[in-house]
Amino acid sequence: MRRQESIFYTIYKGNDASPVKVFRQGEWTLENRVSLHAAIIGKSHRIVCRANGDVLTEFIAYPIKEMTPHPLDHFPLRAGETYTKKYRTGGLLYRVDMHVRPVLFQTMDDFLESEGKRGAVEVLRYAFDTQKPETSPAFTGIAVDISGNSFYTVHTYPERGFSICSRSVCNRSVCSRSARSRSEVCSPAAAATL
Repeated sequence: MRRQESIFYTIYKGNDASPVKVFRQGEWTLENRVSLHAAIIGKSHRIVCRANGDVLTEFIAYPIKEMTPHPLDHFPLRAGETYTKKYRTGGLLYRVDMHVRPVLFQTMDDFLESEGKRGAVEVLRYAFDTQKPETSPAFTGIAVDISGNSFYTVHTYPERGFSICSRSVCNRSVCSRSARSRSEVCSPAAAATL
């Protein structure tokens, strides 16, 4: 990886199966029955969210050469910037808050504490060897809050002096019984929680 390469946020409608090297992976079902498949792919991640037949795939990554074209959204993440985005596909509602912070977290616990998140989360983490022992360790971490219908991610980049942090909330829109039986037209009642 060259220092000048940008790191991008990308989200796809559907399951993007771009070929990537997976270092760690896990699967969870949130309290609202949205399922997550998370993979740490180097200093990056791919997270697939599913609710019924609706699917969104999120990446925070350096450019991937064989990535599927035509994402819903794709933009570079800049040091010091904060981003809030909302997406919807069918009945799957998704909100992500990202911060590119001038902080290098030493551990996943340090990151979660900075987010004010204590308690029951399930963690997937991978640390990378650094060439210089005096630098902070590079790691990627994903923490899933099943009862909160959300997950947190952190990517530390010692060579750049920052960490990319995110919190994503996944929800399902709510259909009344009569709407389900008539036409599957749903109102996004859960959008208020995003």
